[in-house]
Amino acid sequence: MFNASMSAIINKQHVPRTESEQTLYNILLQTFGTHYVMHVVVGATAHMYTLINSAFTKSATFEETATEVSKMSNSFFLPKIVPKSMHSIKESLSESFRKNSRFFVEYQPPVALVPGKTEWQSWLDNAILTPVVVNRTLTPLSNIFNRYPLIRAHLRHTIDHYLRHGKYPKLAELNR
Repeated sequence: MFNASMSAIINKQHVPRTESEQTLYNILLQTFGTHYVMHVVVGATAHMYTLINSAFTKSATFEETATEVSKMSNSFFLPKIVPKSMHSIKESLSESFRKNSRFFVEYQPPVALVPGKTEWQSWLDNAILTPVVVNRTLTPLSNIFNRYPLIRAHLRHTIDHYLRHGKYPKLAELNR
């Protein structure tokens, strides 16, 4: 269906001269959208969050907060390298920070816990087996028409009008 739509536009050999010819461009965009996915990056992500309530932030400086968050992050990673370090790092956190904060990690792909391994180790071992999309690159649909510069420019103009005004243009609106 997409190829047939492209062919209908390409076979005109010119940019629209009538409203019915402009309708082909509008239908193409209505059917397939204004952009397409050009590149996809797959892999895995682990987002670490520290939620801190106002009881701590009202009494601590920015530097104190940054130090506590850094210690909390270290308590997550260092035990993987130096197993006995987690307890000492958590002990070094201020009591106020421990009571008024929450630390968690969101994994993509989700963690499938492996017996005898930490959440982090389980995730590292399995993430490579089930990658997820971590980034997409979108490009305007008009770029597909790179061998037809006039058609490409007109389709880009049609897309821009749609994105600016939220409606598909009449030919007269594009020629103003």
